[in-house]
Amino acid sequence: MSETLDQARAVRAEDGFDIAKVDGWLKAHIGGLDGAPELAQFAGGASNLTYLLTYPGRELVLRRAPPGASVKSAHDMTREARVMAALKPHYPLVPEILAICDDASVLGQSFYAMERLRGTILRRDIPKALGLDADATRRLCLGFWDRLVDLHRIDARTPALQHLGK
Repeated sequence: MSETLDQARAVRAEDGFDIAKVDGWLKAHIGGLDGAPELAQFAGGASNLTYLLTYPGRELVLRRAPPGASVKSAHDMTREARVMAALKPHYPLVPEILAICDDASVLGQSFYAMERLRGTILRRDIPKALGLDADATRRLCLGFWDRLVDLHRIDARTPALQHLGK
């Protein structure tokens, strides 16, 4: 299955949450949010849930563990956000982390909000809508590997990253 980030859909009932409560928290921690957000959910993902919050003139992506998640290491949203925030100055393709919430009274668990980066989520099958021939598919794959190499070239011993551990 492949999708573009534009293919957010209605939130599944079992993945819903009190958007008004989250909206209030976000507005208290992120400047420039006006009005009530529209909420949608991105499909897929290995274990954690990803949502699109659309405000007038601004889009945010919210990540959280699924309701009832019990494996802390697989659903540590705070760590995920802190790793991305620490990487951002060294790897500009990481989205900016806008706010991290570890107050369970807001959503029932930790979550974070980040800037929305538009792009294509590549899964097993490349989206036909991209119209890629064999040569363009090869360039896409090589570009992916180049970005992965760039990421692995970052010196994890720098003070800004050293605290992350393994």
